[in-house]
Amino acid sequence: MGGDWNEPIAFLWTDGSHNSRDDIDDFVPHVVAGGWIVLDDAASQSFPDVTRAISERMHGRTGIERVGMIQNFAVFRCAA
Repeated sequence: MGGDWNEPIAFLWTDGSHNSRDDIDDFVPHVVAGGWIVLDDAASQSFPDVTRAISERMHGRTGIERVGMIQNFAVFRCAA
């Protein structure tokens, strides 16, 4: 689905109940400078794949700043 995406994104929100890895790979590259990335279910033990995807795909990613956690949401911002 997201592999064909080619539009800029200012606010990306993904739900952890499906493949977070694919969402990150497919959509994060389209987030504009100053844009927000919010990954749901990041602190939920019900969706350990979300935590793994964030660790593997978001932490240390060039141009992405970790803002923090708000309840179950991991919040990132694309560097301006």
